[in-house]
Formats: sequence, structure tokens, C-alpha cells
Amino acid sequence: MKKMYNSPLEQFRATNFFKIYNNYFDFSFTKTSLFLILSFLFIVFLGFIFNNSLLANRYRRLFELVYEAWSKQIYDVLGPLGSKYIVFIISLFLFIVSNNLIGMVPYSYTTTSQIIVTLTLSLSIFLGVTFTGVLLHGYKFIYLFIPSGIPFAILPLLFFIELLSYFFRIISLSVRLTGNIVAGHTILKIISNLGCKLSNFSVFLLILPFLFIFLLIGLEIAVAIIQSYVFAVLTTTYIKDALYLH
Repeated sequence: MKKMYNSPLEQFRATNFFKIYNNYFDFSFTKTSLFLILSFLFIVFLGFIFNNSLLANRYRRLFELVYEAWSKQIYDVLGPLGSKYIVFIISLFLFIVSNNLIGMVPYSYTTTSQIIVTLTLSLSIFLGVTFTGVLLHGYKFIYLFIPSGIPFAILPLLFFIELLSYFFRIISLSVRLTGNIVAGHTILKIISNLGCKLSNFSVFLLILPFLFIFLLIGLEIAVAIIQSYVFAVLTTTYIKDALYLH
């Protein structure tokens, strides 16, 4: 198959830096692996800045505002039990938003454009939430799929629908994030290619694509932050279901 360097989807190719695999396992180090590590190091660096008294004065208040806003929202959703999950939810938000924003840097790579990354995150959250619910409630966890006040005649059907929607969270949580990131980056690439082609005729024809790109970059940054927020909020809601069975 001929490689399409000008394809808008080429930017999402997970290039192998070196391959380590056999007939059963593949431990190859890809571009996705590299930028996941860079994102983790970026979060560690932010933590270093926050804890360093010489550097934190300028940035500490910003971190405190983020922490306070998330803490209030988690308490509003989860109640008194929310204190156990504050660090997890904030860390999840920072990890996703850092991966999204790193992907906005030219010549970088967006790891959240890979469905395997977001699917692994959502599956891990799903398993953790389910394990928490079973651990807290035992067999009563099944009541999460049985709406109250439902006639017995339609109870099996509703139970099946609720159970199916519960498992569908794995897909919806991951596809929502990946779909928004891929769509935005693809549109940016298409308009950038259009601008390059128009520049062959006249430099002045670059003005309109440049304005579109400028506006889209601002929109993409907003989407990157909003989708990270949505992912974390939905995770908080799923934890609430496991804690209170509703």
C-alpha cells in the first residue's frame, strides 16, 4: 500500500522507534509510548514546581484554584466519601489534559487520538469502579441495574438494557475523547494543506486559511480542556454509582 504523506490522518500514525516482539507479545516502543512518558514527566515537573518554594510563588495559586474547584465539585457529587478520590480524579484530569495540549505543539503527537490509549483508560476505570461497587455492596451491587418501582413483567428487559448501558460506558468514554481530538486535528490538517496549495498561486490567498487555522487552534485548545474535564466528570459520576447504587 502506497504511503500517503499528505493524508490528514498521517499525523495519527504510531511510528515504531524500535521493535520488540514475538509471536505472542509486542513490546515495541512507539511514538505513543514516547509521548505518554513525556506527559507523565510533564506532570511530575508541575509537581516539582508546586513543591519548590523558590518557584512555586507564581504558580502555586493557579494549582490551588484547580485543586479547590475540583475538590468542591467532587464533594458535591460524591459527598463525604469524595475525599478518597480527589487525588485520583485530579491526576486523571491532569494526565488527559496534558496529553491533549502536548498534541497541540507543532511536530508533536497526540496520544489521546489513539483509541487503544483512551480505551485502556476507560477499561481501567470501569474495572476499578465495578470492583469498588462489588467490594462495598457485595451481591447488592446488582441493584444498580434494577430501577425502583418497575413492574415485574418488564424487569428482565430493563435489567438487560441497564446492564448493556453499563458495559457500553467503556466504549462511550473512550470514543468521545478520541473522536473529538481526531476530528479537530484532522480539520486543522486539511485547512493547513489547503493554505499550502493556495500559496502556490498567491501569498494573499493564505490570509483566509490562516484566520481559520488561528480560530481553530483556539477552539482545539478549548476542546482539549473541555474533553479532559468531561472525562473526569463522567468518571466521578461512575464512582458515585458504585458508592451509592444510583
